Amino acid sequence: MELESVAEKLFARANKIPGMRGVLEFRLGEDSIVSVTVADTVTVGTAHPNPDVIVTMTADDFATVAAGEGDLARMFTSGKIRVDGDLGLATLLPQAIGASLSKKQDDSEDEINADEQRYPAPERYAESITAAQPPLEKVERYDRGDLTPEDFYHRYVLPCKPVILTDALRDWPLYNMSQEESLIHFEGLQGMIRAGDYVSKTFSKNRTFRAESMAAFVRAAQEYSATDDSEPPPYLGSNTMPESLEALIRWPDYFRRDQYIPPRIWIGPKGTVTPLHRDDTDNLFTQVWGEKAFILAAPHERSRLYAWTTYRQGGLEGSEVDAENPDYQKHPEAQEVNFLHIRIGPGEMLFIPDGWFHHVRSLSLSLSVNFWTTSVRRSGEAE
Repeated sequence: MELESVAEKLFARANKIPGMRGVLEFRLGEDSIVSVTVADTVTVGTAHPNPDVIVTMTADDFATVAAGEGDLARMFTSGKIRVDGDLGLATLLPQAIGASLSKKQDDSEDEINADEQRYPAPERYAESITAAQPPLEKVERYDRGDLTPEDFYHRYVLPCKPVILTDALRDWPLYNMSQEESLIHFEGLQGMIRAGDYVSKTFSKNRTFRAESMAAFVRAAQEYSATDDSEPPPYLGSNTMPESLEALIRWPDYFRRDQYIPPRIWIGPKGTVTPLHRDDTDNLFTQVWGEKAFILAAPHERSRLYAWTTYRQGGLEGSEVDAENPDYQKHPEAQEVNFLHIRIGPGEMLFIPDGWFHHVRSLSLSLSVNFWTTSVRRSGEAE
């Protein structure tokens, strides 16, 4: 196997990813080392004297990822690979590989933005849907058994409305076991942990990360006591769920299975925060342990929320507004925003449609699992 040729394919478009600049070294067994230097162009070579990121994995796993048959993020959480060095840069690896393996090859739609410059968020189709409706006064709640997938689709997916489903995880083994029982299943797994002031560096690769055993992190989170209010507590946020844990959950039946991407897991003590932002897909967010507070705002509030993106075309988008403590002198238009305040607890599922802004805070030790879909609204109705 020509490892350098494999690496060329795997990172052919890595320089198109905002912030993706540096030297990646892959150690694939005894005397098998390949490096990838990402600058304005991508250069592949052998061992590098000063790599920014070192990834240790088998050559077979490397080839599997290059063939589009392996998930690098899942391999990491499952403990099959080790990552050292600049972990902020390492978090961009799945995105860089996805761009390179994608069938879309129109470079005109991509943009190099190494400085993570912010652009005004573009309008989305979902905005025209919610703007045409009366302001939502509350988020409705239904027992999962009282809302069929067909009703869910017509009453919430098509009109782009959030909804909370209660008793939604009753058939999940992970939900039905105690925290101590579940710890057994976290042994041998690892997570990418957000540390430091990750809130002020929203969605930046310059956030501080560390790699840590999931079991050790959960134990530390159980005993965590805040000592410095200036920074949020460490957060195992948005890690791809390992296959061993995926066996302990159940995929929601509100979308086709082929519309879901691999679920993500979120674990942290009281006080973890994800600031106001919006995703580029529909999102089913489930709560296994603990309670979380959400602040929601409809898609058409985009300009009043001073929304921004690091891509001209949009995608994952942040907001300049602190949803918990808005500064109306700095952001006067935010006074007109209709914010919805909700809480979800153990066993509940929140549907956040594409384009809805949301701010999230953990009110207690929390384990959440979310399911993003590929059913983005682009025209008359969801796919």
